[in-house]
Amino acid sequence: MHLRCLYGRSSHHQVEAILRRLRGIAIRGGAGQAAEECAAEHERVAMNVAIVDYGAGNVPSVERALRKFGADAGTREHAEALAGASAIVLPGQGHYAALIRALDERAMRAPLVESLSLGKPFLGICLGLQALYQSSEEAPDLAGLGILRGKICALPSSVKLPHMGWNRLNVKRESQLLAGLNGGRLLLFCAYICGECGE
Repeated sequence: MHLRCLYGRSSHHQVEAILRRLRGIAIRGGAGQAAEECAAEHERVAMNVAIVDYGAGNVPSVERALRKFGADAGTREHAEALAGASAIVLPGQGHYAALIRALDERAMRAPLVESLSLGKPFLGICLGLQALYQSSEEAPDLAGLGILRGKICALPSSVKLPHMGWNRLNVKRESQLLAGLNGGRLLLFCAYICGECGE
């Protein structure tokens, strides 16, 4: 799902709204601090957020939004720079193949997968979210990061593409991120969806 579906047009507003929603929500792959402890920790100390800069996407806008929210945010172009970050943001804009190839050329695939498997908080924006899946119909020969099962599928031909307009959100599973949004009308601008094709 494209983030502007949920939070508006600009990357700045998307990131700011998402981070407000994520305050107090801990993303953990295993045992770790309680959400309340993590929230308190990040209110005391600015969170060190690495923004993956692979040469595309609206990185400056994302960085400004994170800094406005109080994060110690900066761009990272090399894999070794991700290790010291307490959270990672992967913005995305353009074609799936360009993102995946850029991550591989910068040797960022393995460090990203390792960071997520360790439970490091992560925010994928547009293609940054799509990259978490196993593959995409936009570039079927390129493997995604494989963190999430399934693939990115093109919207059916019965839908005008790219799909732009207001749609009603039908939340299938409870989520703090989507709290209060069920039934709301949201702006969509997309041509691909996340999950199993044909569903």
